[in-house]
Amino acid sequence: MSRRTRRLGEEEIEKYLFEDIPSGDESSCSLEDDEEGAENQPNPMVLGDLIGVQIAPDDIYDSDDDLPLSSQLQRNPDSTQSNNVNSNMPARIAPKWKKNYRMDIPGEFSERVGLSDQILSMENVTPLLLFGLFWTEHLQDLLCFQTNLYATQTGKPYTPITTEELDVFIALNLVMGIKKLPSYRDYWSSAPDLHDSYVSKFMSFKRFSWLLNNLLVNDNSVMPDRNDPNYEKLYKIRPLLDLQQNNFQKNYTPSERVAIDESMIKFKGRNSLKQYMPKKPTKRGYKVWMMCAQSGYCLDFNIYTGKQGSNVETDLGGKIVKNFCEPLKNKNHKVYFDNYFNGYPLQVELLKNQIYACGTVNSNRKFLPTLKDDKHLQRGEHDYRVSDTKVSLLKWKDKRSVFILSNYYDPKNVGKVKRRERDGTSTEVSCPQAVIDYNANMNFVDKYDQLKGSYAIDRKSHKTAILFTPRPRQADSERIQTRSISGPTGTSICERQTQAGFSEQQP
Repeated sequence: MSRRTRRLGEEEIEKYLFEDIPSGDESSCSLEDDEEGAENQPNPMVLGDLIGVQIAPDDIYDSDDDLPLSSQLQRNPDSTQSNNVNSNMPARIAPKWKKNYRMDIPGEFSERVGLSDQILSMENVTPLLLFGLFWTEHLQDLLCFQTNLYATQTGKPYTPITTEELDVFIALNLVMGIKKLPSYRDYWSSAPDLHDSYVSKFMSFKRFSWLLNNLLVNDNSVMPDRNDPNYEKLYKIRPLLDLQQNNFQKNYTPSERVAIDESMIKFKGRNSLKQYMPKKPTKRGYKVWMMCAQSGYCLDFNIYTGKQGSNVETDLGGKIVKNFCEPLKNKNHKVYFDNYFNGYPLQVELLKNQIYACGTVNSNRKFLPTLKDDKHLQRGEHDYRVSDTKVSLLKWKDKRSVFILSNYYDPKNVGKVKRRERDGTSTEVSCPQAVIDYNANMNFVDKYDQLKGSYAIDRKSHKTAILFTPRPRQADSERIQTRSISGPTGTSICERQTQAGFSEQQP
């Protein structure tokens, strides 16, 4: 006897999904129960029930608002925690955006800024005394000890370095940043047009080269293995970084306005830390996150070492800003950064800590509303929205559109900027005050790069390039031409021809 089956309809499936699971005798069902229950079906599920999200009601937006779908959808929390929503996390909730919301007036900044008390109490201040606050005796002792330890571990005969000799070595490098030559070897050159008698009289070329090759900061013999959880890519210079970071912070009190941006240390060699940034003047090198004061002074820095582990790193820019702003909490500082770091959750969290922030932002970031299209804006016009969490978003039309996200600027405040026309005349264009102040305060890190670049010195690494040019096979032998380019400037070229069987012959 064949068993008769029936396919459930969509309404029956919805009924079983919504009703509670019975227990005991109530768990039995029959065909009659199915037929009777088919008449009283629950309401069909809405989109939010199907995809596990919660759609914000329509009445929280005014008629002018046009929110993207990402701002209207909010993840539904776990059912066990749905009644215990944390009120301290407003950044995770889609905000209300309206034009008639008002921004709060920022708190007054009353902190003392500038040089530390130690510097202000000095008498007869000289550049050498100020330099000693950063290049401390503790750092010199560390470098001497580690350099001598490394030389001992190599097993080669050497002359131990002293702190006095280290002072001369550092001073010579500073002088080389002022009196620049193509290579440090040229200061000891026998050519009269390159030889520098002032530099060469303090230290021999052989000793300077030895210190340049053997100067060490950390003990290589106890460096963790790459597979060790404690492995760090910056292990060899970590003590130097920590000491300098502490010296920068304690010798200067941050100004009211600070800027966070990225800087580059030029490097073209092979290293896993090297980054490529095509829009920067220095396109290849080590990327350094920096926070600088209005004078260009470095307040804090952090060298980027790449992704940590195998996990995908999210919101890297926001984490960098929050880490730098930790000492600025509850002091009413004003921080500026670009669209790499900026986002709505970051602005809300900084405002909660009494840190006022402003920066450009990508218009497709989460929780941001849609503003007027470019074709509806003329040059100098802007559109804006303000959230119920006191964060403002504005779009200003210049040659291209600029988006500014801030937790303290009122988008209604407007100033004037000068723009040059194609015929050479200049005209005044209306511009929000947030854009004007952002352009005036975002260049603090660039100012640091400018000051540092004035006295930079290069240490070119030794490069060897080997180019193989195969020639057609001959009956008796195959000739391979090998060209070797070596030397710090790439000017020494030697050619060597090798017969088949790799027997060397004279060029």
